[in-house]
Formats: sequence, C-alpha cells, structure tokens
Amino acid sequence: MDVKVVSREDTFTHFEYLECVINFTRLCIIYRPPPSKKNQLRNSVFFDEWSQFLDSVVVDPKELIITGDLNFHLDDLQDPETVKFLRILDDHGLVQHVREPTHSGGHILDVVIVRVSSSILHGEPCVTDPGLHDKNSNPAGDLLAISSKLSLSKPTRERKAIKFRKLCDIVISDLSDSIHSSFELQKGENSVENSVHLYNTTLQNGPDSLAPVQSKVITIRPDCAWYTGELRAAKRERRKAERQMRRTGLTVHKEIFRSHCIQVSKLAIRSKRSYYSNKIVEMGKDQKQLYCLTNRLMGTKSDAVLPTH
Repeated sequence: MDVKVVSREDTFTHFEYLECVINFTRLCIIYRPPPSKKNQLRNSVFFDEWSQFLDSVVVDPKELIITGDLNFHLDDLQDPETVKFLRILDDHGLVQHVREPTHSGGHILDVVIVRVSSSILHGEPCVTDPGLHDKNSNPAGDLLAISSKLSLSKPTRERKAIKFRKLCDIVISDLSDSIHSSFELQKGENSVENSVHLYNTTLQNGPDSLAPVQSKVITIRPDCAWYTGELRAAKRERRKAERQMRRTGLTVHKEIFRSHCIQVSKLAIRSKRSYYSNKIVEMGKDQKQLYCLTNRLMGTKSDAVLPTH
C-alpha cells in the first residue's frame, strides 16, 4: 500500500489535521477541540478555517474521505452550529454519513465525509463499542468506534523491465573453441597487439552468441525478511478466531479474537525490531550500509546506475 503524507503551507489554529494519499484516495483526519474559556477557541473562526480547508481539498480530483472528531452535536438539527456545519458541507458538494451516536452521551460527534457523487463507501458506517479498558478493567474513553467498508481496488504491484544473460548456460569448451577458431583464422597476424585485440574482441562477442541478452518484466515485491514462521502461525490463528466470531457473534469469541489481534500486533512489532536491530549490529560502523538501510526503512527508492557498456 502506497501511503504519502500531504504537507501544506497554510496552518489552522482551531482544529488539528493529518492528510495523506492512499492509493489515489485522499484521507483527511480532523480533530476539533470543543471551545472553552481555557483554549479561547471560537466557532466563528473555526467555520472560516473549515471553509478554507474544504476549498483546498475538494479541487483535488482524487477520491476524498474526511473523518475525525469535530465535537458538534450533528444529530441535533435544531442546533444553529450544526446547521451551519452541514450547510458548509453541502456548499462544497460533501455529505456526512454517520447516522448513529458516536458518544456515550448519545450524540453524533464523529464524522465520515465523502463527496455527494462518490461511491467509495460500501454501505453506511457502523458504530460499535471498541471494548477498550484500562488496567483496572474500567472503560477507557467515552467515544465509540466507527468502521466503514470502502470500495477500493487492490493496488497493482510495481513492475519493471530488466535485461539479463544466462551466463551459467555458457559451456566453457564452446567459448574456448570460439577463441581458438578466431586465432586459427588470423594465423598470419602474429603481432602482440593484434593478438590481444582479437582475444578481447572474441571475449566480448562470445556471450552474444553463447548467452544472448534476454528481456523480461518482473514484479517488484516488498522485502519482508522479518516475517517469521511464528508470526505466520499467529496470523493463521487470528483468522480462525475471526471466522468463529463472525459465525457465532458471542462476546466470548469477540474477546478471543481481540486477544489474537493484540498478540499478532505485538509479535509483528517485536519481529521487525529484532530483525532490524540485528542488521544494524551486523553493519557495525559501515556508514554506507547504514545509510542504505535507513533509506529502505524510510521508503526512499533509488535505481542503480549501471555503465552503458
């Protein structure tokens, strides 16, 4: 999955945001703190900045998804602030799809916003209790979780055309016979310079007949050397637990599935950390190798520049 964080020059003071592009879809995550005497935030300023923000994102032809916690009671259509917020969305050709309360107090505070003409949402967002608790088994937080199914096509893997020779197919005796035949044809030319030139030319031209250049297109696949057998087995058990949870719908099976999810997440993090820590230790003070590893971790791509001959 290709994820790129979007940076912008303008800044906003009345809400926080994160923008990224995921497979030709622009995802914006918004958080608006509720106004208070302490933060001195004002709704009038927010609406000005919100309109400015929407002006900049709706012109992008990509699919658009805006989600987050905006702290408006969007279920109260008599609230002037809610009416104004929904009117601004409508003016920009956007629509808010969450229809169920997302707060334990019974109000809709969180949003999933897309274009009116978009078909990226597969059905309405679903609001569920995430079942998060602290170490004392007390409910953690007063917000519910929102899940949405998106109609996104799986990104195609990058493909690259390469040229190669099957040097291992060269029979040494054939190459030797080729060199010998060349010298047999040039028996009259006995100077050292001519002999060296003939030898080099034969070595250069020999592979063209014995192992000609071939072309093919390969699929670039991600390097997952940290993906261990233990992690593969844990993911297999997680899938079993998920199927059982979906089949029965029982709370106990939901808890089992959640525990498997946590286990797989921790195991993946531990596997990555262990693998790359060992790689760094093996490299020691080799700055070039450390630089290459850092570029790979940061997703920086660099094509090898080969000589033309």
